[in-house]
Amino acid sequence: MYVARLGGILDRPGEMKVHHHDVPRFGGLGIVLGTFLGTVACGSFCTIPHLKWATVLLVSLPVVLTGAVDDIRGLSPEAKLLGQLLSSLGMSVMLITQLIHGVPAVHLLLATAASTVFLCFMTNSTNLLDGMDGLASGIAIIICLSLAGLAYLAGYRQLVVLPASLAGACFGFLLLNLPPAKTFMGDIGSNFLGYVIGLVTLQLIAAEPLTLSRIIGMGLVLLVPISDTSFAIIRRLRNGGNPLIGDRLHLYDCLHEEFGRRPWVTLTVMWSITLISCALGIIAAVFLDSTQAILLAFFGVASVFSLAAKVGSLGVRRRSSPGAGLKA
Repeated sequence: MYVARLGGILDRPGEMKVHHHDVPRFGGLGIVLGTFLGTVACGSFCTIPHLKWATVLLVSLPVVLTGAVDDIRGLSPEAKLLGQLLSSLGMSVMLITQLIHGVPAVHLLLATAASTVFLCFMTNSTNLLDGMDGLASGIAIIICLSLAGLAYLAGYRQLVVLPASLAGACFGFLLLNLPPAKTFMGDIGSNFLGYVIGLVTLQLIAAEPLTLSRIIGMGLVLLVPISDTSFAIIRRLRNGGNPLIGDRLHLYDCLHEEFGRRPWVTLTVMWSITLISCALGIIAAVFLDSTQAILLAFFGVASVFSLAAKVGSLGVRRRSSPGAGLKA
């Protein structure tokens, strides 16, 4: 907070904001540093086998630096997306090169493209969730602990380190971000959250033996960020707008209005939805066969869709701001 105030890195009140005074917004730097310090403290290797944690840090630098520059000076949505794509592509190439032996080149190219799109999507998903005090960090803690649990139950204990470290860093930040927030994570933090969550998810998908139940389970764990971002893209395109330009029709925004603008009630509901979807994801991945997992996923997706439709998150845009960018 001291660094943010000293450098004038403040989130000021505005049409798309829910706060009414200047708040330091560089708290995400603590999440980044805390995650890597925690990872190093737990061992000399990160979650990617045979790649030292320093390499992971190096490849994640573009998304971290993009967020930092946007917090300090401001970037266009297109510039932010380019930085996220570069970082996602770099990590995807590193992941896919582990599978290069005996795999057709066309499959490697398709896997690289899919991994890049997924990482970029997840990077933006947490950015879009960072629109209310305590929301993104609280949801990230639940998701990271669930991914760590999935890795442990699947027997891949080396994959537990990174999500557990990120959860710990987010918990430390959350203490300062609960309503009324003393600091915001900024894009440097929200981008990093989604990037790391996406990376851990890809690692779990790549772990052998791969099953449909595990893929569905991880989809349920990520149901809240995936659905909210998907609804935002569809809603903005349907309204004839730019999907990169923010609005205030996210699920948590609409719930906030429904509950009379009581932030703690909204947070409790959103955290509860995330906790339930993560619990369903673990059940699907560990205890169910493919058919049962598909039925459970249908129930989860239908429930979130119904809730979003009921509170108006799929409806007509209320307001938007060209300066909002990818952040909503």
